[in-house]
Amino acid sequence: MTGENAILLKEKLLQLGFEKVINEIDLNIVNNQEDFTIYHAVDIAKDQLMYALNFQKDRDNNHVFTQYVLGIRHIPIPEVTVGGINSWELEEKMIKVDELYNQYLSGNHNTSKNHLIEEANNDLMKLYNTGKPGKEIAELIMFKYWPEEERKRFIKDESTLRENYEAKLMVPVEGGVELSATEAYEKIKEMFSSPQNEAMEKRTCYIR
Repeated sequence: MTGENAILLKEKLLQLGFEKVINEIDLNIVNNQEDFTIYHAVDIAKDQLMYALNFQKDRDNNHVFTQYVLGIRHIPIPEVTVGGINSWELEEKMIKVDELYNQYLSGNHNTSKNHLIEEANNDLMKLYNTGKPGKEIAELIMFKYWPEEERKRFIKDESTLRENYEAKLMVPVEGGVELSATEAYEKIKEMFSSPQNEAMEKRTCYIR
């Protein structure tokens, strides 16, 4: 990848609202990558978003930002109190645990708050062990906040949850469509919530 090629890719990322991943272009230059994908995760309100930005080499040996895929997870947690555990209060604890986990990944983990993690997970397991409907709510919270490797011990088949709470939108960057990150989010939210698109969660949709 030439310096000029890298500049053009960064300009395109800025244009489409992906300024937070611009430095990833330089990392792939250093690593001399061929085709590569850059991932960008962000939470907006109750929505968990994952952008997968795809780059491929063209015939001139330049990298082209060809398309990106936006995945959305929208998992509203119903309010119930079972066995003394309130689901909304538990979710607030899980949000704090998620923040602590992200701090750990960035090297800023505060061990003095480890008790918050233990408390949240203990409450989650109490809710899980109450039976229905507590167990179903607990599985939703696990699906929303736990890594897959951890939750698969408790959720044997996630296919129904994925169908109901996840969707993907594939957006071409070349060819004049070029939806920005924000526009793609608005588009997938519209499709996700529209009554006439009830089956949208069960497939990947394409912008053409």
